[in-house]
Order: sequence, then C-alpha cells, then structure tokens
Amino acid sequence: MSGQVDRMEISAFRRLLDVHGSDMARWPEEARVQAQALLLSDARARRLLAEARALEDLLRADAPPPEGDLAQRIMARVMAGDAVQQGGEMTQGRQPVSVRRVRDHRRRRMMTPWWAAAPLAASLLLGVWLGLSGALAPVEQVLLADAADDLAFIMEVAAPAEETEGELL
Repeated sequence: MSGQVDRMEISAFRRLLDVHGSDMARWPEEARVQAQALLLSDARARRLLAEARALEDLLRADAPPPEGDLAQRIMARVMAGDAVQQGGEMTQGRQPVSVRRVRDHRRRRMMTPWWAAAPLAASLLLGVWLGLSGALAPVEQVLLADAADDLAFIMEVAAPAEETEGELL
C-alpha cells in the first residue's frame, strides 16, 4: 500500500457498516484503513459506528424470560383451543356469530368464478394506465440511478477480494 490514504466519504463508510457490520476486522483491508482515518477526523463517522455497535449489541442480547407462569398460561389456552376472544370477553365452545358470518361469507364469495378474476383485471387496468400515462418515469429514473450506484459499490468492494484470490493462485 502507498503512504497516501484516499479519504473515504461518509456515504461509503455507512455502506460498509451496512454490509460488514461494526466489527472492522471483517472489512476489506483498504477500506478498514480508510475508515480508521475517517474515524479520527469525522464525528459523524464515530457516531455512526457507535450506533451500529449499539444495534448489534441489542440484537445479540437475550430476551428476558416471561414473568411468572405466563408461558404456561399461554400454552394452556392454545392447547385448549376452544376459547375465542371478541371485544374483551371470552366465549367458550362455539365461535361468536360474527366470526361464523365472516367465514360463511368468504366461502360463498369463493364459490363464484369471478372472485379471482376481478382483482386481476383491476390490476391489469391499473398497470396499463400507469404505463401509458408516464406517471412512473421519475420513479424508473431513480431506480436506475440507485441500481447503478449499487453496482459501482459492489464492484468496488469485490475488487480487493479478486486481487487477493489472484495472489493466492
């Protein structure tokens, strides 16, 4: 490596945090050196690294055990299978009338042949209208620009890995 270290942008640092996590030992060597230089000079980078570490610590933390006999009570209700809650009160045995009506209505609706065709036709018409109106042109430009940025980043990150593989051969 040369004595001169290129300055890393905060956006590249954020992407490396997203891809590799807060443990900089997992980062590519060149990116790690640039990131360490950025951390020395930029408070935002230090804050981003601290936030990433805090999030990873939170994700690694074990959930506290349930209080008292909560797990046993939940399992007993699930295994019983006959209690249905509606509006804050429990009904034992049969389901409430409103639940049965909804279920019966769904069965009748599914028996008619057009129940699946109507939403498909509506989505087809919406797609044709959006395509012909040009309303999605700005969205398409943004998506293409993001895809180009992502591809450039992947190529940048993958380049050191390819060089390392060539040295091993």
